[in-house]
Amino acid sequence: MGLDYYEILSLQRTATTADVQKAYRKLALKHHPDRTSSEDSVAVFGLISEAYDVLCNPKTKGFYDLYGEEGIKYGVTDGKGTKKGGFYACKKTPLETFVEFFGTENPFAALEDLSKSLQSVLGTPVLKPGKKKTIKLPVSLEDIYTGCNKMVENERKILFENGTVKAETKKFNIPISPGCKSGTRYVFDGAGHQVPGCKAGSIVYVVEEEAHPLFERDGADLIFKVQIPLVKSLTGFSIDLQTLDKRTLCIPVTNIVQTGDVLTIEDEGLPTGNGGKGCLVVAFEVLFPKVLSETQKQIIKSGFYLPSATSQAQQKSVDSYLGSFSNATEGWSVGFSK
Repeated sequence: MGLDYYEILSLQRTATTADVQKAYRKLALKHHPDRTSSEDSVAVFGLISEAYDVLCNPKTKGFYDLYGEEGIKYGVTDGKGTKKGGFYACKKTPLETFVEFFGTENPFAALEDLSKSLQSVLGTPVLKPGKKKTIKLPVSLEDIYTGCNKMVENERKILFENGTVKAETKKFNIPISPGCKSGTRYVFDGAGHQVPGCKAGSIVYVVEEEAHPLFERDGADLIFKVQIPLVKSLTGFSIDLQTLDKRTLCIPVTNIVQTGDVLTIEDEGLPTGNGGKGCLVVAFEVLFPKVLSETQKQIIKSGFYLPSATSQAQQKSVDSYLGSFSNATEGWSVGFSK
């Protein structure tokens, strides 16, 4: 079916160009990423811009009305085998569309412009929009996993009617939802400095994910990189790994492992927001010894070329060797513990 641009803009299919512009003005201001802390604000803002770009142009609107999103983007074939459409691709970013429409990338300035005419009619003073202050909000991967509330403080200047200025410390409670994405914005309108002739600016806190000593994040997946010596990659091993919620996972590895191999464990990643979780991905790098003695080389060769059916004398030699070194394998791969 493709995207329903009319539904995105809350319009009927009989909408005029003026209706499209009016709907875009309302929704673009409402869903601008600087005015909402919703995690999907960027995606919604993009859809609104694309819908406006299609429906405000009579050519693309007319073709869309006949053949839908797939028709204007990918084309359709008529009864004669002739392909029509497939000409549309949005060449402007959502922010470029916003600036072209409003003349500014600041949604608060755009709102101010819309209210100026009404204010002048009523005789009320027109206040300029205050400056926006953006603050990074460091959040650990553990807090992103479980979710938390961050209490933060911000100092601002308060302006009184007599012209005096006083410093005020304002506290904010910021709810970090489980699985929150880095870059999520929390906007507090009117929480900034107060200066003459201007409205108090907004304070924007932007989530910045802190680096973790064990895990890297890839969407909802957690990547754990582990280096193992060659002997373990061939003979098997297990990994005891502490999760972000303080559990210990025992991960057995029984197959031969090569550099670049990965082991995926489902539901051990970050929350996805729909009740599910991403995956834990264990990525292996095999470390080779830099030097081996001649004896070690011969023993390795013997192990690889050991017959599938050994004679009694051969088995006796193998058992003797294993018994002699069963408690003395430390340093078997030079530089690595067993």
